[in-house]
Amino acid sequence: MPILLIQFLIVLFVVFASVSVFRRLIKKEISHGVATGWLLLWLLICIAVLLPWTTEWVARLLGVGRGVDAVMYLSIVVLFFLQYRTLLRLEKMDHAITEAVRGTALKEFEKE
Repeated sequence: MPILLIQFLIVLFVVFASVSVFRRLIKKEISHGVATGWLLLWLLICIAVLLPWTTEWVARLLGVGRGVDAVMYLSIVVLFFLQYRTLLRLEKMDHAITEAVRGTALKEFEKE
């Protein structure tokens, strides 16, 4: 079976994304756990693109009609989870900034 243009483009993107993950890991911008998670995701995407029958197998395992439906459902769940984690981190940073500003303001008030 010849490789389609879309498969080639997605695999090319996966290679660039994986290289980016490795660069960030080497620069210690991300942890080994985060890098492993991203590399696993890119590997799964590559498998799904190059071996489309794997998505049908996952769909049957999950009780979904088509492989593309299973991929979409799982993608939406993962995106919502990542959005939830981002929200929690933003709230934590907001709280930390508020505490820092409050502490600085109190120190400035005490000086006067």
